Parts: sequence; C-alpha cells; structure tokens
Amino acid sequence: MAFGAVALVALIVIVIAQMLPAQSPDVSNGPNQVKSDGAVVDGALVKASPDPAAASITFDEAIGGILADQRTFGEKGVVLLGDSIVARSGVYEMCAKPILLAGIPGSRVRDWVDLGPDIFAQVEPELVVFALGINDSVAAFNTDPDKWASDYKALAKAALPSRLAFVSIMPIDKSRPGAAALSEEMRERLNAKLKTIAEETGGLLIDPLPTAKGLTLDGVHFNDAGQKQWVTNLSAACQAPNQPKSDRAPIL
Repeated sequence: MAFGAVALVALIVIVIAQMLPAQSPDVSNGPNQVKSDGAVVDGALVKASPDPAAASITFDEAIGGILADQRTFGEKGVVLLGDSIVARSGVYEMCAKPILLAGIPGSRVRDWVDLGPDIFAQVEPELVVFALGINDSVAAFNTDPDKWASDYKALAKAALPSRLAFVSIMPIDKSRPGAAALSEEMRERLNAKLKTIAEETGGLLIDPLPTAKGLTLDGVHFNDAGQKQWVTNLSAACQAPNQPKSDRAPIL
C-alpha cells in the first residue's frame, strides 16, 4: 500500500479514535518511576534491553501500533519518529513526558512526508525528535541528497511550532553483515544536509553514538550497551530550543 493512501486511512482512523474513550497512558508517573521491565537512563525510561522483534514487524503492523498508541497519548508530549532503530528502542518517556514511539522498520524520509504531518496535527506534541536516514544510506537506493533534504525539511516544518531535535544518522560497523549494504559516503553526505536542516528550522542536532564498534548486534541495530549510550545522548533533545509562537498550519 502506498504511504499516501495509508496516511489518508491513518487520518480517518485517528479521527475516529479521538471520539472513543481514552485510557490512561501506559507510562510511569514521573521521570524516575521505573516499570518492572525498564530502567531510567538520563531521565528517559527504557526497556531493560532492545526488542529485536520490533525490527521485523510489517509496515501495516507498525502503523496499527502507532494509531493505537495515539489513543492514549495526551497533547504536549514527545513524538520520537524514525525507523527500526526507533521501533526497537523501547523508550517509554523523555523529559518527564510520555512518548509516542513512531518507528516504522525500513522507512525512509520520503515515507514520512504524508504520514508525519497527520500525526503532528492530531497529537500536537511539545517536542518532536527525528531519528531517520539510515535506510536512505543504502547504496543501492542511490538517494538524491538534495531531494532528501527537501523532503526532510518539509517534514520538520510540518511539526512546527513543536520544539525540534534531529538525531544524526548513526555510525555503522562495516565489518558486520547488517551494514554491508550501507554507504558510509552517503551517510556522511546526508548528515551534512541534516546539519543545515537543523540550523534552518531552529532545531537541535544530536550525535547518537561516537562509534558503532562494540555497540551493535549487526553493524546497525544497537545492543544493550549501544542502546544505553543512544538513549543517554538522545536525552539531550530535552534541551531543544522553543520555536517562535505561531498557530500550527492546517493539514490540507
């Protein structure tokens, strides 16, 4: 199913969901309240270890999970948007606020251009953290950096006036099989574009990991140690600057 069509279906489902009785969010009562299967890392509540199963869910399953989570997501929370790295991260809460974990395995920036704005318009987050781009670094995709930057900037601007944070495309370990298809040159080119996007949108740029060596399972997806380091660095998003006050643009 095309992302544009799914975005339309998603919006309809979201509107219907808003009419149903909301349930209490399944998050802790504060930044230091730990779930039985979780741990606090620099104010972010995470699972004790990454969830490998979350990296293999289908697109439709991921969309369904995001829509279900929106039913219990209050306004002025945090949206963490990305690919399988986000989907399997297990982050429950950041900045003493609940998180809508919007991670779709295999997704690229262009896949969020339609769906992302619908999510932002419905939940009106206080902070949006973008963690995208690793799949755009696949050599075979031959990503156009300029088009990629244009799509990413449009996605980010759709999130305004929410505060914005951007996670750089994480380092890869080319000695591991999971990173074999990725281009280090493309990753660096896209990260250079992302730095400009952050500057132009007033967002905060975050370096996710100093290196991938010893911090991943397959060269891309982090292990327990990598997850801890990733979440520690991710918590810097709480310092993202406020955006100028303005009304959120309607989604047409």
